[in-house]
Amino acid sequence: MIQMTRSILPVGQGAFYLEQFHLDSGKINVVYDCGSSTNVEFVKKQIDDNFALGEEVQAVFISHFDVDHINGIEYLLEHCHVRHIFFPFVTRKNISILLLNYFCKSGNATSNSFEYRFIEDPSRAVSSIRQENQTSTNDNFVTVLHPVLPSHGDEEYLQDQQDARHWSDDDLVQSIRSGDSVLRHIDTMSSALSGKIDWQYIPFNFKREERYKQFMDALCFEFKGPCDPEKLVKRCIDDPSLIKKVRSAFNKVSGTHNSNSLVLFSGCISPLPSRQEILLDRLEKNSSCPCYTESAPSGCLYTGDYEAAGVQKWHELERALSDKFDYIECVQLPHHGSRHNFNTEFLNFLNCKYYFASAGYRNKYKLPSISVLLEIFYSGKYPIIVTEQSKHGLRFSIDLN
Repeated sequence: MIQMTRSILPVGQGAFYLEQFHLDSGKINVVYDCGSSTNVEFVKKQIDDNFALGEEVQAVFISHFDVDHINGIEYLLEHCHVRHIFFPFVTRKNISILLLNYFCKSGNATSNSFEYRFIEDPSRAVSSIRQENQTSTNDNFVTVLHPVLPSHGDEEYLQDQQDARHWSDDDLVQSIRSGDSVLRHIDTMSSALSGKIDWQYIPFNFKREERYKQFMDALCFEFKGPCDPEKLVKRCIDDPSLIKKVRSAFNKVSGTHNSNSLVLFSGCISPLPSRQEILLDRLEKNSSCPCYTESAPSGCLYTGDYEAAGVQKWHELERALSDKFDYIECVQLPHHGSRHNFNTEFLNFLNCKYYFASAGYRNKYKLPSISVLLEIFYSGKYPIIVTEQSKHGLRFSIDLN
């Protein structure tokens, strides 16, 4: 028998989700996002509580490069042996936009932070952490980086595949297509689960280019002329006062500023019977209010900051994952439960009951949206908010027969 636990960890305004398979041969760890803008110390505490020093993490999936989704990765790399990191491939022009966005949100124009280095060049950022923490026990340990390329035509795919190499010229950068099951890239995991359960991790990199022009027009307005984002990054480092103008340009662009968002399906796609124990409110101790479900699906849809609102964007998600919808029992509400990222079509998933959002207990963004929570509640399903409060969290404990 295989037991799997899926934990929505209490880190506040951010995201840190952990899936663990408990096998006779050992444990398999998979992480989706690892960060918090409430306080990164909440993330570090959860890493200390859930992983032994030097424990192996087979895979980390990163939805996008906002600080509240990545600022715990540095400590995770220091504390654990991370084998594979999957993240959305971002074009060179958009990397500069992400760095400017980082300056605005952090309030600090520095190129010394791990977050800056990771956005600019994930391979070098990860390698530097390994070199700084190298010991005799991990001399042969490597972390493989997997940029997930957007789903589009073959010609664009080949161009992106070539561009994905610009982070590094070594063999530790291996790009993959959106929609590919990544288990075959994770040898230790695929061999441990082979013949036991048909579990899949399927990422999709949804590309959003429409706001790039809006932002460039806003930059030109603020700086009263043509503006090169790559050069502007360097100018902001030399003169941090320029961040005020950059922030003003971002404020003129509607919606989120991410050019890409990695959505992940995690689940078993064959109708294996499973028994689930849902533990609410107290991750550290046994909950007093477990809920048991027989023969329930075990899948989860992690959405990051994906913008699902509107017919066109929903159809894009549907085209990518409609054959997985019946295997989903829980959904991460996109962008912490924002009204602008939600779509009522999520409520039509046949077997889905739980909709969770990670948010700060008293966050200035007023997320998740009350209207989204009410829609879920009135549909007969369960909206769940996980904050940084120490006894607040959610765990799905699943027996896979």
